[in-house]
Amino acid sequence: MSSADLPEAGESVDLILRHVTRRFPEDFAKALLPPGTQITSATWLDTQVTSRQRRLDRALEVVIDQLCRLEHTEWQLEWVNDLPLRIFEYHVMTALAVAHRPSPPQIRSTVVLLSGREEPWPSQGVYRTSPPGEPFSGVSFAIDAVYQRTIAELSARGSPLWMMFAPLAVDADPRAMAR
Repeated sequence: MSSADLPEAGESVDLILRHVTRRFPEDFAKALLPPGTQITSATWLDTQVTSRQRRLDRALEVVIDQLCRLEHTEWQLEWVNDLPLRIFEYHVMTALAVAHRPSPPQIRSTVVLLSGREEPWPSQGVYRTSPPGEPFSGVSFAIDAVYQRTIAELSARGSPLWMMFAPLAVDADPRAMAR
């Protein structure tokens, strides 16, 4: 196998994280939702849209208090300028993929950043399609810069899934990793 056959680092990380989270859908849902949320079920839903040559990640279908919602997570090594547009595109494609349902689920997107700037990120990002001064149209999404969290913050999320990011935490050192 030549180096040309190997996926880029970002693709490898994305594949690994997708694989891990697909194996633990309920833990992943608990990690994304507010603490104490009672989840009835969490299953991965195929939301592939084939009318365009763009493959959409799967969305996690979560049932809370008998209401269905979809959680879309974008794993990102670092922020790139077209990320908000991509999240908007995924959001729209996901909505189209489930529009046939009698009661289409609500959709929430989260960008999980694995590296980047030192300045703290806002908790929300937006891609606005409406003109300034008009009612908002577009998509808002959560931003979770796990590399800016402490090990205690990751642990406090109550899901062991987030501990795989402990080596990225701001207070990660050999002693902390041993704990």
